[in-house]
Amino acid sequence: MPPVTRPPAGSAYGYPARYSDAPGSGRFQLALPQLGTIVAGPAVGSLIAGIAAVIVAIGVACGGLILETMIAVAVTVLAVFFSGTAILLALLAFRQIGRGGGEYRGRGMAIAGLSCGCVGIGLALLLAFVVFAMN
Repeated sequence: MPPVTRPPAGSAYGYPARYSDAPGSGRFQLALPQLGTIVAGPAVGSLIAGIAAVIVAIGVACGGLILETMIAVAVTVLAVFFSGTAILLALLAFRQIGRGGGEYRGRGMAIAGLSCGCVGIGLALLLAFVVFAMN
């Protein structure tokens, strides 16, 4: 029989992090694998909604200056919706990461989503004001 070799570092087959006694049995043990951290879902959603908010906010200027004012109003409402969603999801991600005890990661994505959401709402309202002032 060939000798047992260890898998290469970084492979999907990791070695157990610790051993624990099996419940109800004094002589058997369970091997508990070491699992990585999980990216918080609200952090990813916050980043996506924040980027969409900035893109839609730029569309406020394009729709208002090229087409007509009612399109700028509709796009402004959409940008504010995306911005609010990004801010809400970022706050939920901060809460999940804080209460997770090190199980979740993604704080940087949540910060980026919060920043993009705030920039998106500010940009949308500023550009809507500019479009209404020009018409």
